[in-house]
Amino acid sequence: MPPAVPTPDPLASALAVLRPADVQQPSAAERIAGTLREEIVEGRVLPGTRLTEETIASGLGVSRNTVREALALLVSERIVVREPNRGVFVASPSAEDVRDVYATRLLIEPAAILWGSRFGEVSVAAVRAAVTRGQRARAEERWDDLGSANQQFHRAIVAMSGSRRLEQQMNSLLAEMRLVFHLRGQGATFHAAYLDINDEICGLLEAGDREDAAALLREYLMQAEAQLLSTLANPGTARQERRARACSASSTRAAVRVPTSRCRRRAKSTAARSSSACSRSRWSWRTVTEAASATPLTPQG
Repeated sequence: MPPAVPTPDPLASALAVLRPADVQQPSAAERIAGTLREEIVEGRVLPGTRLTEETIASGLGVSRNTVREALALLVSERIVVREPNRGVFVASPSAEDVRDVYATRLLIEPAAILWGSRFGEVSVAAVRAAVTRGQRARAEERWDDLGSANQQFHRAIVAMSGSRRLEQQMNSLLAEMRLVFHLRGQGATFHAAYLDINDEICGLLEAGDREDAAALLREYLMQAEAQLLSTLANPGTARQERRARACSASSTRAAVRVPTSRCRRRAKSTAARSSSACSRSRWSWRTVTEAASATPLTPQG
């Protein structure tokens, strides 16, 4: 009997045509997309700017086909938009975009705290590092760094989920959030107002109180959404904030209402927890540095 002929492995056959460089290195289009993404997210290319293939190709020394592929990647991430018969532009998020982003974040971030498989000493230390970075940036009035530290805080929260897919999704959401802040003019006072709440959430995580940390973060996100929507509906507010930043000496102490952990714990101990809605209206006052013209936060619910 003749020896049996081995059946070719289809996976091995497919991989045989690949070179190691094909697997290890991102494509040229991905590298160009990464470069453009960084320029947009850091605010060096602002919302509404037209992105022409010719300018990008000549400036970066690549082909227009490569640029076209890179722009397609950014369109899929909602960082840029393609308008028929007009071209490609840096996205200018609308109020509906803000609502959609926060609807997603309200599902992802509290859940990562409550049920994330990577919750532990290392992951909480990453959250604390982000808070410390933000506090240092605020003290030194490095507002761009404060915004970056805030994004680092939320990335560290989602990293607790143990899901790379969720982390990638969060990166896209945070890139869209940066566009919102660039569109409204500046986000220094916005992030400064929430930095102390980041610190309180981190303290709850360090104490192992995942439930209270998730509840505070949920209310935090609802507050942030309401404030951003208010600003987008009133462009004059953004102009006032820009003037306040130019005259930082005029900054004053503004109050931000935040529910205390003690109030939430008290609500848990009440019979049937029917008074939870009432407990949300019980606030403590926290004072943070914020420009006098910044929109005050108000209780939600």
